[in-house]
Amino acid sequence: MVIDTEESTDGITWKDGRRIVELFSLAKALNSCQNVNCTAQLESTLNVEEEKLQGFGSYLTIRCLNCNMLNNILTNKTHYGTKGPAIFDINTKAAIGMIEAGIGPRQLNKFVTALGIPGATAKTLKKREREIQKPLSEIAKTSCVNALQEEIEKT
Repeated sequence: MVIDTEESTDGITWKDGRRIVELFSLAKALNSCQNVNCTAQLESTLNVEEEKLQGFGSYLTIRCLNCNMLNNILTNKTHYGTKGPAIFDINTKAAIGMIEAGIGPRQLNKFVTALGIPGATAKTLKKREREIQKPLSEIAKTSCVNALQEEIEKT
């Protein structure tokens, strides 16, 4: 299954392909229904009614078999930027991986779609690159200063 990530992934259902999932995050989210009056665990992901892909992370809508409530489950940890909704950590880590590997969004998406994982849009990956640009620059500067200091001490 090769996916053109410049187009919508609306036609992909949660049953198609593979996903990158943090098992502990998913298990914790499935531990109980979000309805405070319901004590049931969300027993099965076979009750998934919808999946909303956001880059490499997903929001799953799972119906509780006990109270019939729809529960929104995240497949990965999230963090918040300066503005906007929660950001999946996996998307930020993918941007770091792209930089470390010296590849761009197109090459990353070719790789993951060969694995059967729906890719992320170039726009999503570029946003995450911009998010990490300043911290990476600071780390690089610190590393250069430390290397220079070490060179000075040895001479």
